[in-house]
Amino acid sequence: MHKLFNTVDYTVPQLILFGIAAAYWVWVYIVVIRDIIKNKFVGIPVLAVCSNISWEFLWSFVFYTNMGALFEWGYRAWFILDVFIFYSILRYGKMQFTDPALKKYFGWIIGFTTLSWGAAIFTFTKNYNDPIGAISAYMVNAHMSALYILLILKFPKEKTLSLSTAWHKMLGTALTSVFCFWAFPKATFMLTMTVITFVLDMTYIFIVKYYRRPTLATNEVNLKAQSLAG
Repeated sequence: MHKLFNTVDYTVPQLILFGIAAAYWVWVYIVVIRDIIKNKFVGIPVLAVCSNISWEFLWSFVFYTNMGALFEWGYRAWFILDVFIFYSILRYGKMQFTDPALKKYFGWIIGFTTLSWGAAIFTFTKNYNDPIGAISAYMVNAHMSALYILLILKFPKEKTLSLSTAWHKMLGTALTSVFCFWAFPKATFMLTMTVITFVLDMTYIFIVKYYRRPTLATNEVNLKAQSLAG
C-alpha cells in the first residue's frame, strides 16, 4: 500500500499545486463530456483521444506515480472519465474524418493508433526515468494541442470547439507545467515540451477567438437576411 502523500520527494506546496491541477483536469473532462452529450460531437481530436486513453490506462493500472496513493486515484479518475470520451469517438468521431476512405477504415485507425501509443508509452516508461509520467504525458499533450489547431481549421463553425474549452485546456496544462518547472527544474526535455505545448495552446485560443469570428458573423447576417426575405 503506497503512502497517501510523498512528502519526501515533494514539498507540501508542490503536492497542493499538482492536486489543484489534477482536480482542474477532472472539471475539464466533465465540461467536454457535457458538450459531447449536448452537441453529439467530440470536442477533442479523435487521434488525441487514442493517445490520451493509452497514457491514462497505463498510468492508472501498470505504472504508478511516486507522488502518493491519492494521486494514483486522481489518475484513475481521469481514466474513468476518458472511457466515456473514448466511447464517444466510436459513436461520433467519424464526423472528424471527411475522406470516405478514412471513414471506411475508421475502426482500424482508432484501434491501431490506440495500441501504437500504448506500446510507445509502455516501452518509453520502461526505458526512461519518468516518476510521475509527465514526460510521456507532455508528448501526448503536445500531440493533442497540434491536432486541436487542425481540427478548428477544419470545423471553424463547430460549437463544441468553444473558446471557454480552449482556455480550460490551456489552464489545466499550464498549472501542471508550473509544477514541473518547480519540481523537476533539470528535466530539460520535459520542460521544453511544456513550452511547446503552451505555445500550441495559445495559438489554438487565438484561432478560436479570431479566425472564425468573421465566418460566424457572416453566417449570422445571412440567416437574418434570409428570415427578413421570408
